Amino acid sequence: MNSISSVFSSEQSVFIPYISLGDPDYDSCVTWADALIRGGAGILELGIPFTDPVADGPVIQKAFKRSLAHPFSMDKILEVTSEIHKLHPQIPLVYLTYFNPLFSMGLESFTERAKNSGIQGLIIPDLPFDTPEAEV
Repeated sequence: MNSISSVFSSEQSVFIPYISLGDPDYDSCVTWADALIRGGAGILELGIPFTDPVADGPVIQKAFKRSLAHPFSMDKILEVTSEIHKLHPQIPLVYLTYFNPLFSMGLESFTERAKNSGIQGLIIPDLPFDTPEAEV
């Protein structure tokens, strides 16, 4: 498995596409992830749907709304992430997520399960850097 830092250590540009998990459905997300990675993605960013994505623009807001129209659970998100990781264990995966879903699940539980599913990094746009949670 490549690490995020090893991907950026080369002097080449890195293609980092984004998928909003669950939009249009979870099976399609696995298929798209596979295609993006085969197409040259060096890192794949996976969005966890959230009801109030205030830090995102209209495209991601609408994608999250479509995602949340389907049955949703963090268990399903982690399952889909694991499927993607099993197909391409060499590609670093990161989540774009808001803090509330992590907090609701429990930070230790979430980080452990996310790591076990293949996640190497988190982008949390609503988490201030000066909070103890930012150290997790």
